Amino acid sequence: MNFTWLLAFLALTGSASLFYLQDNAEQTQARADVSAIAYNLLTYRNALAEYAHANPTVTGAPADSVLPLPTWYRKLPNVSGYVNAGQSFTYYPTPPNGLVSKMVDLTQSQAIGTVVASTLQSPISGNVGIVVPPAIPNGSALAYQ
Repeated sequence: MNFTWLLAFLALTGSASLFYLQDNAEQTQARADVSAIAYNLLTYRNALAEYAHANPTVTGAPADSVLPLPTWYRKLPNVSGYVNAGQSFTYYPTPPNGLVSKMVDLTQSQAIGTVVASTLQSPISGNVGIVVPPAIPNGSALAYQ
């Protein structure tokens, strides 16, 4: 009888350990995904800003082929850009939890935040007075330059 209890205890302990390890692995993967998206979006933002500065009369979403992107760069799905009168707006329309925070951690910039009612809301300073073009959906993570 004691042997049966010992086996049951070991089985339950093993199951709990497996659930913990799986949950921990999923959390680690989610943090890695957010970090990868943040770096990808910020790299795209730099190229888009350079393009917008050099082409101040252009409005719209430029093709990736006209941007001065690094040769090693591969844009992730949903990373998008829009330029308007020399301003650049790089955004991610369906941001995972923690994306804006990660970008702010990396840059300490007030020009990063979330689109709310077509304005940029920075987690550092709130509404920064930047009007976002209507082509960019509310709720998007946004890096402005």
